[in-house]
Amino acid sequence: MKQAKQIKGLNRSEKFVIWAVRVWLRSNNRDLHLQHVLRKTLNSSGMVNAYLHLDSFMTILSETSLLPLKTGCPNSSCVNSKPIFDLEIMILKVIAMIQESENSIKAYDFIKEYLTQDGLLLIREPANKLAKTLVDSKFIIRNLEYPLNSIPVLSVNRPVDRPNRIIH
Repeated sequence: MKQAKQIKGLNRSEKFVIWAVRVWLRSNNRDLHLQHVLRKTLNSSGMVNAYLHLDSFMTILSETSLLPLKTGCPNSSCVNSKPIFDLEIMILKVIAMIQESENSIKAYDFIKEYLTQDGLLLIREPANKLAKTLVDSKFIIRNLEYPLNSIPVLSVNRPVDRPNRIIH
């Protein structure tokens, strides 16, 4: 499905979050060099604990998301003109909603149709911590009016590349 949103329309903070998500997804295949680059970049940006929060958030999201784990960075080719995909939009919207208000009910009301029930219960704490770490470091995410184009898959029809797992 074609995505109309482009990364060039985002502010610096939003581009940074998209970059971190894309690097995390690529490093999830146990690429220790990319994990080191991501951790070092977050630390040097003044977000000392951000890697832990991002890792927890993304681990839960990757295991419980009902959206395709697809980003605008296929085959490791991340160029600023690449499109933004639904997973990335969802992440930006959730962080923005949490940053806008101490009461994150709006964010979880939005995300509930895109995660399994277990994911929804588990993701609250790391999402709150990630959003707070970002805002404390002056990385403000706007709540953009980007619609999501994908229809969530039913949790009983999980893709074969993402079998059900137990998350601790």
